[in-house]
Amino acid sequence: MPIAHCVTALTLPEGAPDPVERWAEASGFSAEHMTLYTVVPTQCFGKAYAIMVTLYLPTLWSEAQVERLQLGLVDALAQCFATDIAGIQVITQYVESGHAVEAGRVERW
Repeated sequence: MPIAHCVTALTLPEGAPDPVERWAEASGFSAEHMTLYTVVPTQCFGKAYAIMVTLYLPTLWSEAQVERLQLGLVDALAQCFATDIAGIQVITQYVESGHAVEAGRVERW
């Protein structure tokens, strides 16, 4: 259930690879349950980032897996959006078992 919620004013260049497939490759995990949403902001104040991401992960992931997912996501977004990794920020939020609902069912892990 890795879910990345991205805020960016960038658009994918013509012919760019699928960001979820690239994320899966870069992190070494299956894309089967990965989700990436992008939102285009209307305004940004203060320090601006090319891409700002909140990554939601179940608490069952190990620290090493979390790092691979975070770094893989940064790599995939930089490549797909043709931007520098210095302009990408990822903040990870952990989701406890029982705190997510999918298809009308409470998810437990």
